Amino acid sequence: YSKYINDKKIKIALGSHELISSIVILDPRFTIKLPQSLTLYTGLDALSHAVESIVSTEANEFTNALAENVIINIFEVLPNLLKNLSDISLRRKMHILADMAGIAFSNSGLGLAHGIGHIIGGLYHIHHGKAVSIALPYVVKYNYNSERASKKYNWISSLLYEKGLADKAPFYSQLYNFISKIGGEVKYESSIDKNKYFGEMNEYIPLILQDPDVIYNPIVPDEEDIKKILRKAYYGELL
Repeated sequence: YSKYINDKKIKIALGSHELISSIVILDPRFTIKLPQSLTLYTGLDALSHAVESIVSTEANEFTNALAENVIINIFEVLPNLLKNLSDISLRRKMHILADMAGIAFSNSGLGLAHGIGHIIGGLYHIHHGKAVSIALPYVVKYNYNSERASKKYNWISSLLYEKGLADKAPFYSQLYNFISKIGGEVKYESSIDKNKYFGEMNEYIPLILQDPDVIYNPIVPDEEDIKKILRKAYYGELL
């Protein structure tokens, strides 16, 4: 849902039992003509759903199992799909993984990367999956300050390494390298004017803090935390 605040368009997350589907039909034929960019960023959005779900304050055994499976499989499936856009079998796998990620976060909540993506994407007209996935590695690195989150990240990182899907590195680096390798943006500098981004920061940071997904983040950020993350995300300064 989008609305205008002070003449600026932002995205607002809504939830209601009336919005929950009774039946869901997953038919990959509807996605077969999805272009490269949308295939990339909808796939990265599904990955972001799983990554944030697994460390959410409301995560549980059910959501963890789904999210872990999604992360590992997207690292394997999405690069192959981007090389073979007409492969219906790969489309089917991504369709199912996206649905699994949706079930996970619907039962756990998301986190700060989605809070940032909702506001930044709406203000500067950036595709949702792109806005969120750019923020994701920087938020994950920030969340390493949570002992509980870092243990989960390290577990996923070790699985990705053991399966040959990523180099041996912290999870935030694995994400950054994966997104970059398959053609995704890893910094906002490529999409947003510098003067607007930094000049309007004091106006939109409070909107990020008010986003309902932020309450599920393993660490509750303050304005200074978000400023640091946004600066790093603008220039691509992960390390």
